[in-house]
Amino acid sequence: MLAESLVVSSEFRMPSVEHFQQWFEGLIRQENLYIEHDALMLISERLCGLRTAAKQLIKRMKLYDHDEGITFTSQLVG
Repeated sequence: MLAESLVVSSEFRMPSVEHFQQWFEGLIRQENLYIEHDALMLISERLCGLRTAAKQLIKRMKLYDHDEGITFTSQLVG
């Protein structure tokens, strides 16, 4: 079975909410955005593992912020 040894196998796992939250919080810091802890938890639970959606949300947050230093609450992001 020579062909089987040449097959590449990958396994993808869903990240934990805590791991995703840390990753998302790092992106928010890089973009100089401010977010309340409750809002961060809400986003992490809803978007866990959806990194493209999280990056799109950060782009929308930057458009809303206009470099004014707005603190995003759960009301704004929910």
